[in-house]
Amino acid sequence: MENVILSMMVTLHLGFEQKYNDFHPHIRYEASQYIAGAYYNSENAVSLYIAKSIKFSPFSVEIGVVTGYTPDPLLPSLRFIYDINDTASVFVLPGYEYGNGFGVVLGTEYKF
Repeated sequence: MENVILSMMVTLHLGFEQKYNDFHPHIRYEASQYIAGAYYNSENAVSLYIAKSIKFSPFSVEIGVVTGYTPDPLLPSLRFIYDINDTASVFVLPGYEYGNGFGVVLGTEYKF
């Protein structure tokens, strides 16, 4: 079970017009450089994802695809991460709001 990680992500959505959920319970499975998981997303729905994690300790980049956002059933995902320690990290990811354009999501993740 060491490959299964439970965490809580807290986010701030910058450059978006709508109000989004900022608390995201998260479960993920890691196998080598590949990850898959589920989380409660910013639109108050469950998102599933699969990605490749490229590590440059303490930095990493996750490149993959994610479900659960309207109106597209599958979207590309890109997340830049800085590990503070074994249980905490901060991250940045680009986002897109239909009708408004691009924004940025800043977040922290706390692993249990």
